[in-house]
Amino acid sequence: GIGDADRFANRLPAGLWEFPASTVRLAGRNWPVAGGGYFRLLPLSITRRAIRHLNAEGHPAVVYLHPWEFDPEQPRVVGASSLSRFRHYVNLERTEARLRALLQEDRFGPIRQAFHDCLAAAPLGARSVPEPAQGERALEAGR
Repeated sequence: GIGDADRFANRLPAGLWEFPASTVRLAGRNWPVAGGGYFRLLPLSITRRAIRHLNAEGHPAVVYLHPWEFDPEQPRVVGASSLSRFRHYVNLERTEARLRALLQEDRFGPIRQAFHDCLAAAPLGARSVPEPAQGERALEAGR
């Protein structure tokens, strides 16, 4: 959550679309809420509330996870600092269950569908993501 960064989908001057990870604005700062270490560190109730808040404002939440975050048995890095170990390994054993809970409660879709409207409004040559396949749904959490 970079303080002055755009929080939502935006088109950069060169025409490339940027889809930032979801943040909430609190106390004048952008706070990451729905991806990577933040997904593992924050209580699931806070992540849920943040996603629903973003969707209620008309902004699809961008949730991301790294493949290694689903492997609690991964080898540990020898010599890593306590802070690095904490950031990398905290709640790995809960990642899959947390994601499954979110997927059962809300509807999610691929990023190309969730942002189809803003991409469709761009000139054809400016698109950086393919159009969604027939039948894919946009992100509509909380319904």
